[in-house]
Order: sequence, then C-alpha cells, then structure tokens
Amino acid sequence: MAVFCQIVGGLGSPLRAHIYLHELDKFREETLKANPPRESRKDESARRTKEGRAIERRISRLRSWLKTGKKWTKGDKREEGAPGAEEERKPILKEMKELEREQKKTSYLKTCPKMGSVRYADDYLIARQQHSKAEAERVKRKVGESLETHLHGEQSEEKTLITPPTNTVKFPGHNLTSQGGGRRKGLRLEIPEEAKEELLKEVARLCKLHHLEEADLVLKVKDSVRGWMNYYRYATAPQRTFSEVLSRVFWKVTPYLATRHTTSVPVILKTPSETVTKNGRKRKTLRKWVKGKALDLGMFPPQTARIYEAGIGQPEMDKKTQPVHEWAKGRSIERRLGALEEATYQCQECGTAEDLEVQHVGGLRGYKGTKNLARAGQAKEPLVLCKPCHLKVGHGGSHAPRNRGNKAA
Repeated sequence: MAVFCQIVGGLGSPLRAHIYLHELDKFREETLKANPPRESRKDESARRTKEGRAIERRISRLRSWLKTGKKWTKGDKREEGAPGAEEERKPILKEMKELEREQKKTSYLKTCPKMGSVRYADDYLIARQQHSKAEAERVKRKVGESLETHLHGEQSEEKTLITPPTNTVKFPGHNLTSQGGGRRKGLRLEIPEEAKEELLKEVARLCKLHHLEEADLVLKVKDSVRGWMNYYRYATAPQRTFSEVLSRVFWKVTPYLATRHTTSVPVILKTPSETVTKNGRKRKTLRKWVKGKALDLGMFPPQTARIYEAGIGQPEMDKKTQPVHEWAKGRSIERRLGALEEATYQCQECGTAEDLEVQHVGGLRGYKGTKNLARAGQAKEPLVLCKPCHLKVGHGGSHAPRNRGNKAA
C-alpha cells in the first residue's frame, strides 16, 4: 500500500523556510532513508516478474523468427524455415500484437518498499510505496518529533494529512496522482484544470481592454502563456494541454483584433495571421508589425522536460511572469518601438545611442485610472532621450517627486 503524507508548516517567508528546514531534510534522508540512490541494473533485473520475463522472451523469439528465418522450438532449439508467405506471417504478427497488449497490462517489476520526499518552502510531501497506514502514521509522528526537538517547531495536525494513492494530492501548482497498474508504477504530475481556466480567464480579461495597443496585448498575452507553459513543462505529458491552451488563446485574441480594426474575424485570419514553421511543425499565429519588426503571439509550446532537470539550464519556473512593458501606466511598447525607429535609435538631444529612454512630452502625471493613462500615453508625443538628457530635459534635472512636473521638452 502506498501512502502520501503531506506536512504543511506555518513559517514565514519561503527563503527563511528553506534555510531553517534544511536540518529536517537531512533527518528525512539520513534517518528515515528517504530518496535512496537509484538502484543498479543488477538490482532492477532481480525484481523483474516471472510473467513479464515470459512475455518478453516470447516476443523476442517471434521477432527473431520473422527477421532471421530461424524458429525457436519448445526445446529451445533453432530450426531453419522462415515464414515467407503472407499467410504464414499473419498468425505470427497477430500473436505478437496480442502479447504486446498483454505486456502493457503486466507488471514488469516487483514492487519494493520505497519512500520519496520533496519540500517546497514549508510544504512537504512524503510518498511511501508498499507501506501500511500504520507505518505512515509512524513516519508522521517521527517528523513531528524531529521538528519539535531539533527545530522547536510544531507540526499542524489539521494540515498534516495521510492520503491513500487513489486520491489526488495537491502540491504547489500541481495535482499528484498514483500511476498504478501496468508495467510502471509511480506518481503523475498533472496540470490542474483550475490553473488552465485561470490563465484563459486572464487572457479574456486582457482582450476586453480595447484601449490597449495591439503590440502590448500580443506581448502581454505571449509572456503570460509562455511563463505558464514553462512552469508546467515538467508535468506528465503536458503537450495536449498546451495545444488546447494555445488554440483557445488564439481564438480569444482574434476577436480582439477584429474589434480593433472594426472588421470581421475571417478578415483577421487572412491579414495579420501568419503560418510559421519551427522544427518541422507548422502553426498559425497572429503577427503585429511595428516599424518593420514582427511581434508574434507565439504558438509553439516548450519541450517537455523531466522534473529532475528543473533549474539546470532550463527557463525560470515562474507562471507569474513580469510584463516587459508598462501599458497600464501609459508607456506602450508599440509607441516606444515606433519612437525609437523614428529617432534612428539615437538620443534626440545629444545623438548618443546608449541608455536610451522614451519620455512623453508634457509628462503623464495627473491622469487617474488605467484607461485614461493609456489614452494619454497614446496621444502625447514621445521623445527619445539618453539617461542623462532624460534627467536634464524630461524631469527638470531630478527624479525626485517634488521636482517632477508636466514640462514640455
């Protein structure tokens, strides 16, 4: 019997929890023997089941017969006589397919007692295989005693649960389910349905902001979806969910563009949409051109990765990405790119090409509300300045709030 034990503490910040609970990690691995090293091939082979070996041996011999023409007899001898005619090959291929179906249902390895553990900040998950509920209770008690004795902490009885493998366990951002039966046993990291719907709800909210510039909308949606997919790329078989999310995002952004251009969806599908090829795959995407630069919505999901590789040369696992622009404060990326292109990427005051910033002539101070700020940012003339000239011309020589004014350049 496999048992999940989720232990949740009540510490403050995640950083303090990581430092403070390091000793508890050592206790789980050194005393409770959690997360043992990967077993050798010899040990794994010793756990192979008799039924699994028999099916694998029979499939191997049938394949050898079809390939080499030497048939295995019951006495484990090889005889000449390859099945040449189609009528002779059909029953062999049929038997192989039946055996392969049976192989998927047959346990390949005998299960053995194991215990794995993972921690995120002050949240713990302990997974036990081939252990009784009484043993899970014993582990829960030992962890609580270690917290109290060595770290002067307290284990929450209300939040510390023992859950059977048939139930779903929620652990930071994922649903964990038992992958029992068949050849392999283990845990599945699944993407919660509510996480997917939360992302799509955020995209739908953005697409209702018709005062938002197209480039800003495309980049904001692209950032949000890309960050979400990078976070869940370590889940079990996430590509089908990614494809569904990208498809639904495409059909949420398309009506937004139709409204912006006061036209219909079929027209948008002909004009701003493009078919892009990447790694042999073709996807239709929405493209916005800003002064010769193409900004794509981005319809290619990231490659699936193993959870053991998280943090090793991989993108940030952050589903709440920070926007690369501040459209809500009147600073549109579309206006910024246009201003930089018109100024040939040079300061309009001194001509330098370093540390360029975009200043709105007259400033944006005094406009209340996101919609008014966005409209003011679109209406006011942008001025490209380097940082020293921005301090001198744009803000009266200081970034201090008391010296800021609505001075024209």
